[in-house]
Amino acid sequence: MLPEKAQQIAAEEGKAIESMEPDLVNKLRKLLIMSADFRVPLEKVEFIQSVMGLPLDFKSNLIPKYPDFFSLKVVYKKVHLEPNESRKKVRITKDGKSTLIDSLVAAAGIIAQEVTDDVRI
Repeated sequence: MLPEKAQQIAAEEGKAIESMEPDLVNKLRKLLIMSADFRVPLEKVEFIQSVMGLPLDFKSNLIPKYPDFFSLKVVYKKVHLEPNESRKKVRITKDGKSTLIDSLVAAAGIIAQEVTDDVRI
C-alpha cells in the first residue's frame, strides 16, 4: 500500500491527465484537418505522439473513447486515423459552393475567414 502522500499525488496526476483530454482530442482533430486528404497514417501519429502530448495508450483508450470524432481505417495496407464519417458533412455556402474543409474546420472549433456577409465557423 502506498503512503498517503503518494496516493494523493497519484490522484492528482489522474485528474490532470483527464483535464487535458479535450485539448488532446482537439489537437488530433486539427491534425486531420491540416492533412491533404483528411487522414493520417497511424504510424505518423505515433511518431509525433510525445510532441503532441498524447498518452502512450492513445490508440487503445483515447481514439475509441471518441467514436463521434475518430475512426481507424485501413488504406493501402496501412491503418489511418481519419474523422468519423458523421463529421464529414458538406456545408453549402452563400455562393452555392460546398466545401468539406469548412465543415471539418467548424467541427474542430476553428474560426475560418469571413466570406462576403457569411461568417464560416
